[in-house]
Amino acid sequence: MNGKLTEKAALTLTFFALILPAFSMPGSADEFNEFPFHQEISIPASDDMLCQPVDMSVHFSHPCWAENEKRNSIRVVYDDGSEKREIESQVYNFHYTGNSYIDSCNVVFLVQGKGKYYVYYSDRETEAAQYTDHVKVSDDSYLYEPIPGYRISLNYYRIEQDGYSIYGIGQEGSFFGIDMSQKVIKQLDGKKEFKAFNWGQLASFAMFWYGGKDEGTDEKLVSKKIIVDGNLMVRVGITSTSSDKKMETSAVYTYYYSPSKEKRIIASVKHEAMEECKIKGMEEDDGLYAYLLTVRCRSSTIPDLNLGYIPPYLHINAEDGTIHEYNLDQNPSNTDYRWLISAKDDIDLGDNPWFSIDDGEKGKAYALIFKNNTVSSYESGIQVAATEKQEINVPGLEVDGGGISAGRNSYEAGAHNLVIPKGFTAKFTSEFFSSPDGGLPAVEKEADAFHKLIPYRDCGGANNGGKGGENGERYSLTVFPHLAPSFPFAPAISVVTGRRLPDVRVELWRNDTMVSSAVCSRIPFIVIDGKVRFDWKNATLMKKAVFIDVKPGEYMMKVFRRDKYVGAKPVYVDRDMAVHVICGFEGNVRLRISDQNGNEISNADIFLQKNGKIYSFNSTDIDGRAVVRAPSPSAYALKVCYKGFVVYEENVSLPAFAERKVQVELSDLDVYVADALNLPPGVAISPVLTSSEMEKPANIYGEEVSPGQYSFKDLPSASYTLYLRYKSFSVSREVSIPDERYVHVTFPAVYLLKVKPLNSRGMKIEGVDIEIRREGKIIKNNEVPPGKYDIVLKEGGKIIGRREVFVTQDTELSMVTSKGVIFPEIFSAIIIAVAALIIFFKKRSVRRIFIVSSAALLLMSTLYPWWHMEGNGNMHVSTKVYLVPAKMVTVGAADNFLNGEVASMPSLFSTMIFVVMAMLLLSAVAIAAFLILQKKVIFVAAMAFSISSILIFSYGMSQVTDATTGSFWGSGMINITLPGMSEELHCVWSPSVGYYMAILAVILLLIPAILDARMKFFRKMEGN
Repeated sequence: MNGKLTEKAALTLTFFALILPAFSMPGSADEFNEFPFHQEISIPASDDMLCQPVDMSVHFSHPCWAENEKRNSIRVVYDDGSEKREIESQVYNFHYTGNSYIDSCNVVFLVQGKGKYYVYYSDRETEAAQYTDHVKVSDDSYLYEPIPGYRISLNYYRIEQDGYSIYGIGQEGSFFGIDMSQKVIKQLDGKKEFKAFNWGQLASFAMFWYGGKDEGTDEKLVSKKIIVDGNLMVRVGITSTSSDKKMETSAVYTYYYSPSKEKRIIASVKHEAMEECKIKGMEEDDGLYAYLLTVRCRSSTIPDLNLGYIPPYLHINAEDGTIHEYNLDQNPSNTDYRWLISAKDDIDLGDNPWFSIDDGEKGKAYALIFKNNTVSSYESGIQVAATEKQEINVPGLEVDGGGISAGRNSYEAGAHNLVIPKGFTAKFTSEFFSSPDGGLPAVEKEADAFHKLIPYRDCGGANNGGKGGENGERYSLTVFPHLAPSFPFAPAISVVTGRRLPDVRVELWRNDTMVSSAVCSRIPFIVIDGKVRFDWKNATLMKKAVFIDVKPGEYMMKVFRRDKYVGAKPVYVDRDMAVHVICGFEGNVRLRISDQNGNEISNADIFLQKNGKIYSFNSTDIDGRAVVRAPSPSAYALKVCYKGFVVYEENVSLPAFAERKVQVELSDLDVYVADALNLPPGVAISPVLTSSEMEKPANIYGEEVSPGQYSFKDLPSASYTLYLRYKSFSVSREVSIPDERYVHVTFPAVYLLKVKPLNSRGMKIEGVDIEIRREGKIIKNNEVPPGKYDIVLKEGGKIIGRREVFVTQDTELSMVTSKGVIFPEIFSAIIIAVAALIIFFKKRSVRRIFIVSSAALLLMSTLYPWWHMEGNGNMHVSTKVYLVPAKMVTVGAADNFLNGEVASMPSLFSTMIFVVMAMLLLSAVAIAAFLILQKKVIFVAAMAFSISSILIFSYGMSQVTDATTGSFWGSGMINITLPGMSEELHCVWSPSVGYYMAILAVILLLIPAILDARMKFFRKMEGN
């Protein structure tokens, strides 16, 4: 018979196997018959990864029809074990082999849970999928200027999901003077309009350094591009430089549709130094790759300025394997940068690198999660720094900000590298994650999913135009299992009938994770022009499973027959390979593990190994029981690990029949930690136990049962190292279990606390007694452990200042007290005395009295406040604007609180006060000159100077109050924030004594002019 007759005969022989079961078995045929080909997508999906995106390059084994992203035959199918269903997907990045045919593309879909995922496709035209277009990207702009000179001007990419604005990605522009290229703005949930009021947190992926001034690649846009705009994913690219072109940043931003409340955007970034950059001045700003920018702005009169939020905690997954916790100041009062973590603290990210700002265990959380900490070949690792600063704080308007950055690992072993060489490059992939209510646990869960799924996300390199990630070499692996019989044509019959028949399956495992799975067959079936045909080209006499696109590396091949684990073999893939696996039958080892008191031990890991390779593993359940399955007959090394230790091991032969009962001796350890004051630590210091005796190094964390007391439960007997760290301070101690049950540790961290008392005008004062208290203790010196302290200032036994401060670093504190000043009265008396002498010891006249009095009032007006506000409620607050010194000072008083603050004002305010002072002094000098020279032009100049001072102050202060209280004078509810206190009070505000003195001076100066004019008028009338 020729080839065609042979084929027909074979098809006739298999007719009953292929067709009749469809009538005799319950269930229906595969509903995806329109798509004759399918391939399994192996991903480490689990039920706690719901809605996580997958973006994979898929290579098709058969020709795939695809005209474009809309019209194609590609579908993604999810099988949870009970049914198969089509799920929404997106395809892009086609590699065409001919007209409307491709051999590979990228497929995007969302994880539905644990189960199997397939790509179905056809070599013929099919009906287009009708998926909802969930996401879109547009090129947009935004302009907002709430206060003259203070504006938001932004060109950005706007990312929307189902009609709601999710992110804005800055192309160029500024935010109140901050350059905005390469900055990602997370919008608040449920907002459709992109405006400042709806902004949440910001993340920057520009490169920054301090070369005598702040410099960064957020300054100048070079190019921009929308790369992909699909139904589940959008991608844009932006390239920018510093204004001097010393540094360039190229970044690709990818957003995947997320139907959950949690949102994520992924940045693939490359920084490159075009010229050498030297760090000069602020050494903490020594080359920052990315940072979270946290902003809090509150205005009583401009609703759109009520934006941002500073969470209370910073968490860092550090290189020592622990999660560090630091407290953020949600209301910083320092006007200079205060470094919560500096370069010299040498805090580096760990192997699973991430950091977050969050509300703790519940609430808001924002995080930057990195693919790895290998960013630059010049310096290994990623170093963290954190700073906060008060930008503006006047009654009714407050702007606070801070940044938590990931940067060059420039500080090691006491040496600080302050040069970024020409040619320096840093490449990384990072996710900006946000959760509205999941807190720190949501960040930890997201970081785990990110690192498991990042190999299955082609997020677009910063320089590849979105064409793919780091693919590297790929090989094919063909596995031939022997002595594992299966039902003839089981895979094909299963496809036709929809019923799974006994088959042989091979799983490919790497690093204890299944990366691929394939069913074995001898003669594959294909469908050509709607007809079922044998794929003779790929037929073999032996069953085989074929894996394509396999990355080089070490794998474990596991063979399953009817879901029984019957064969296994390790393999190192470094070329196209064919491997034979001899199979047997499944055996198992049953164990029950308990401690010396008979208590079951859960989460103990059990391994079956051979020649150092893991063939099978499992963990004990809540009853301390586990079953470990492996191919039999064979001999294995059985290991039981608990908390990193090998607590039991023996050689076993499968099959094994009796249950093994393992008893492990466990002990508890209580650790008591005190600071230098012999008090429980005032900051989070989590003791960690580790041991060199561990099979797999791990950190064991204790539970804080009371302040300063930590309990470690169920510790295997071994020698441990107890480790504690806070920033640059660390303590370690050797502990032997079970010999030691209680350990006391003194943590040595101390910082300098300096208090600078100021009077009610914000001027430094001496002779004040300073008391520093904590938990009833009075500290005698200014070196204190980190924690909260009560600062009390006294003069003559009377309290003139009191506030609480949280010390986490060397701190210099300025406290405005209730102590007044007497120099205004002294200088006023001197001015009045001099004026009286001029009036009474010179030729007296009404005209001279008015002019001299005017000059005296102008000079005295500089000594008194020109504007004031009084507020009452749960606290009393007084705010005053002075010309000497040029400050706005607020003092508040409440129970256990008496403190004030010198407002952080815009430079416009200082300029305005300087001009007003100059006008007043020039007016007084001009008046003195007029009294001597009697020149009319000098008198007119004096009049102009005095009137100008009032008009300039009125206009300038009105500009300030428009953004604070809403008006130059009036009343209403105003939010008042002082260090250690924040209240909304009913306030009344208006011009003050100095302002009215200046007005009275102008009136007195006008009177002689009016009298002179009247006299000239009557003389002229008499002359006529």
